Amino acid sequence: MKQRYTALLLIPLFVPFGQAQTPFEYADQRTAYVHYDDVIPFGTGGWLTWGGACDDSGVNCGNAVVRYDGAGTLLSIVGVPVGSWSDLATMPDGGVLICGSSPMCDVIVNTSAAVRLDATGSILWTREFVLADLRHCAVATSGTIAMATEDTVLITTADGDSLRAWPSNTGTIAEMHWLNDSSLLVAGASAIAIIDPMGTTILSIANTQEIRDVTVVNDEVLLLLPGMIQSRSDQLLPIDSIDLSAWTSDAKGFTGDGTTNLVRSSTGMIQFELDQGVLNNFDFDAPEGYQVLGAAVQGATISTCGVGTYLGRTSGVVRTHLFDGASAEHDNNVGIFIASVDSTWTNSPWTNVYAFHQLCHVGVVNHGTTPVSELMIEYFGTSWICGPAGVVMDLTGLQLAPGDTAVFPFPELLTTYFTIPQNDSVEVEFCLVALSPDNIFDRDLSDNETCSVVQFVNTVGMDEEEMGAIRVGPNPISDRIDITFASPLRGALNAQLFDPTGRQLAEVAVPAGSSTFSWPVLVGQGGVYVLTLSGQDLFRSLKLVASDR
Repeated sequence: MKQRYTALLLIPLFVPFGQAQTPFEYADQRTAYVHYDDVIPFGTGGWLTWGGACDDSGVNCGNAVVRYDGAGTLLSIVGVPVGSWSDLATMPDGGVLICGSSPMCDVIVNTSAAVRLDATGSILWTREFVLADLRHCAVATSGTIAMATEDTVLITTADGDSLRAWPSNTGTIAEMHWLNDSSLLVAGASAIAIIDPMGTTILSIANTQEIRDVTVVNDEVLLLLPGMIQSRSDQLLPIDSIDLSAWTSDAKGFTGDGTTNLVRSSTGMIQFELDQGVLNNFDFDAPEGYQVLGAAVQGATISTCGVGTYLGRTSGVVRTHLFDGASAEHDNNVGIFIASVDSTWTNSPWTNVYAFHQLCHVGVVNHGTTPVSELMIEYFGTSWICGPAGVVMDLTGLQLAPGDTAVFPFPELLTTYFTIPQNDSVEVEFCLVALSPDNIFDRDLSDNETCSVVQFVNTVGMDEEEMGAIRVGPNPISDRIDITFASPLRGALNAQLFDPTGRQLAEVAVPAGSSTFSWPVLVGQGGVYVLTLSGQDLFRSLKLVASDR
């Protein structure tokens, strides 16, 4: 077969550089738990991204579409009632169709949903369908919508009203594309077919290759395969192919604006033409920790979106690039530390349920060469059923000059533990992470996290001295702790004593075989101390009281 490419020939790009916007970067700091799955041109010079997020509590998770103008200014955020994203398609009126699963939490999802946005990004309608896991959507020029699960196609009107659903005969559906208002191309694992909206197969050919994306350029059907673009006629007859193996083996999908044709990989872009093959390519030059999940082109500018991640902490990122690979230059770099921490217990209306409150001050250092005026600090602690629990603090108006340090009180942190025995305490690690200085992804994440281990002391009510088969006294303590075991220890124990601030005061090993153990200690300030005993088969914790001296 004739190959339509010129091997390793890089042809200058004839694009209107003078019309390109200055490259920008925006790291979304409205919430700590956000990622962008894809991006499309939206409006004149602007961009629309979509992905998943939670609110500032970290518990109420959902999805949103976020609009930016060509300079990177955030224009709007619209929450969208779709549980998980699958695909996005543009509507003839300039709006957007999004499809995916219904919003569920920690349950089996057995329905799907679609949302249509108008050209301003506002929601026009939402629909729910009794189909599991919509994965693909495509829109004809007439506005007719096709959505698909892995083996079923659903046809609706532009208003989302169902017309017909039919099983696909192509195997697991990989991608769909309307050829015209009466012909839908369905590419599957076992066949590629052209099917009319009523489900009648017009023609079909066998397929044994992995199809990663489908598009139509100049009336030719383009199939993106591993390492290759395959060109076919609108009757699915083979025409040519373009070899991509010299540039990437990890092609993700097609993108373009009608005049520029691009293939996105996980690390960069490849520009091609059907009659010339590969014209150019460039690397995304992504900062460390930034994973590109989506990309689009508009004029002389390419936008990428994805997630900036550090130890599971995330920040949605949008960046734009020029065709010569230029992107926004930054050296934004902050560090973070815990300056002080205190904690208290409170009772709850439920039996054996206690909550602890953390009060801390956090310090921030500007290691970069430009002042920082805005920053997000995220608390990460206990996990909840529908997402991570936490608190996000947006710091604005900082005026933090290069080299400066500032300390801020962090909002009170509350975590609830269930069915903790009356006499127990708990040792908890919590972490704070600094993200997105001035809406930029931090270029050095090595010092963006700080953690502290705190011994939370339950000061609610009076405590018994008995701990199952272990008895400790005297209480209040003075100069020693006497421990009595109901039977000789089968193995050694480690004893630790924590002072009222939660800091370790002393530690000693209790030998195996002991029936009693006397531990000389020197306590200082009055308050509630915590004794922990831990071994291979045991962990016990008891509060001991000391009076002021």
